Amino acid sequence: MKSNHPIDAPSYTSPVLPGPYAHTALGRFDARFLTAPLARRMLLALLALTLLLPSVQMVRKIGQTDVSIWRGERGRSALGRWLLDARALRDGRNPYEPTNWFPTPPLNLLAIVPLTYVPPQAAGAIWCAAKILLVLAALAYVARAAGPGGRPLPAGVLLMAGLFSFRPVVGDLQHGNLNLFVLAELALFWGLLLRGRDVAAGVALGLAITTKITPLLLLAWIIYKRSWRVAAGTAIGLLLFVIVIPGLLLGFERNARFLQSWHELMVAPYAVHGYLSNEIANQSLPAAMMRWAAHVGWLTVEDMPSEMVQQTGMEHMARAATTAGRLYLRIGGALIVLLLAWWCRGRLARPATSAGRGSSPRHDARPALEFALVLLAMLLISERTWKHHAVTLVLVYLSIWRGLAYEAWSNRFTVLCVIGLVAQWFMLIGSGEGVFGDEFADLLLYNGVFCLGLLLCFIQTGAMVSLMRRKESLN
Repeated sequence: MKSNHPIDAPSYTSPVLPGPYAHTALGRFDARFLTAPLARRMLLALLALTLLLPSVQMVRKIGQTDVSIWRGERGRSALGRWLLDARALRDGRNPYEPTNWFPTPPLNLLAIVPLTYVPPQAAGAIWCAAKILLVLAALAYVARAAGPGGRPLPAGVLLMAGLFSFRPVVGDLQHGNLNLFVLAELALFWGLLLRGRDVAAGVALGLAITTKITPLLLLAWIIYKRSWRVAAGTAIGLLLFVIVIPGLLLGFERNARFLQSWHELMVAPYAVHGYLSNEIANQSLPAAMMRWAAHVGWLTVEDMPSEMVQQTGMEHMARAATTAGRLYLRIGGALIVLLLAWWCRGRLARPATSAGRGSSPRHDARPALEFALVLLAMLLISERTWKHHAVTLVLVYLSIWRGLAYEAWSNRFTVLCVIGLVAQWFMLIGSGEGVFGDEFADLLLYNGVFCLGLLLCFIQTGAMVSLMRRKESLN
């Protein structure tokens, strides 16, 4: 396929922007408007405002509570609930009992315990500040080495990635959840991987898996790519963060008991019994498929028995009533994994040598797009995917816009990509409360529009990877 992309133009020698990117529409906009110091200061001020306002909202509501049938009075924000769990741990009680229901392994709760010694509003402010600072530092670390040849990414690419992923980031800050910590850890993982620090990258991935189990799919990708040093680093990280550090702080027997309770609360209901969260906010592919099939009458759904709800503390859980229905709900996830395996086949390139650092094939667009595919698959095949779980879209769109800006594509494919990106933006942003009204947002969520946006992004990214493979084989 012959490319009409501006990358085919003669080399550009701008001291500010790299040659190929400078000839694109985004590059020309970047050179005209974003390279000036005043423009950069205005963008930083806008970023600060975007992150500050939802943080203030969370701090203001951290003391507010609602009532759960199974768990009694609880905080409305995630951190508000977890402070109660951390106090239970501090007071010698089990924070994984159904009345507490802490959703992640003990290391995360141990990190929250110091916040129980300050007023809730102060705890909320510290929590938000830590998330923002860690995310910005980790993303800056990635941006400095994610371009071709290990060069920094230009402001235009960073701006587009931010515009396409800001809504989940705002949602996570408003909710007081820990997903931005996962984003920071995954950004650190990718930055270390780009620099050839494989064992350290694996340790960072182990921390991300400990923070939230869904990045476990990245370990499967690393093993599939036969990157054994990264896999060894991940094993070291998991050993440290799941067993050694919590065991030293809590006692190994107590830590093991907590891990077993966590498994029974969070893992077994889905992995063993097949129950999914049946709330319309759940935008994972299995949950959306269950709603679609149940709406047309094809699938009969059974709610989790009340005694099991009381035992696990899991609310609004349901599963297909028949074996055929449960198999149907697994098909979507299986197809995602098969496509992922096909698009990501082959080994991960070796890191650059010390003499040639910065020229490693890891800095090419295709490994970054494969990484984006795994992050999208994590959201699609998870048991539950709330919108604020999708903060990893920052790294996804960073990879997509980097690929569009630097690589040679035909005009037709570029136009199709832009159309797809605009459609994704409306699907991922339009389902937010306050955009088109809460009732319409609920209708969009019930029909899985956010999930469909993730699916469209997954398919488009896979198409980019396939075209790049075809060009590589022709060369």
